[in-house]
Amino acid sequence: MSEMFGPGFDAEIAYRQDQARHSFEAARSARERRHWFHRRHPHDAD
Repeated sequence: MSEMFGPGFDAEIAYRQDQARHSFEAARSARERRHWFHRRHPHDAD
């Protein structure tokens, strides 16, 4: 796997870290939205 240490290695790592950060933030915001919704509408909580 020589391409692992080629010119695109740093870009690949940065891309993967960016994707992981975006998915983490999306999951966190979805959790906060659900929490806010249940606080506003407790009768709709599962």
